Amino acid sequence: MINTLNHIRRNLPDDKIHMIIGGNHLGFLSDAQVAKSIVCLRSFGIEKIGVSHCTGNRAALALMTAFREKFFFANAGTVITI
Repeated sequence: MINTLNHIRRNLPDDKIHMIIGGNHLGFLSDAQVAKSIVCLRSFGIEKIGVSHCTGNRAALALMTAFREKFFFANAGTVITI
């Protein structure tokens, strides 16, 4: 996910990344790697981050704790208003 965000930032440097939905794939990371990912995610100034099953419960809890009101579960049936 961080590599994808870095790619977007390199190619669209003037555009804001408002939201990430799914594709987090953090479940296999260690606690230290999740913490580093959170630091990186904060640097993007993302307004909302929606996670799904591939995030893993441990990483989802860390993201929820770090991003509070910016965090949501993006499971099947989730409605997102833009």
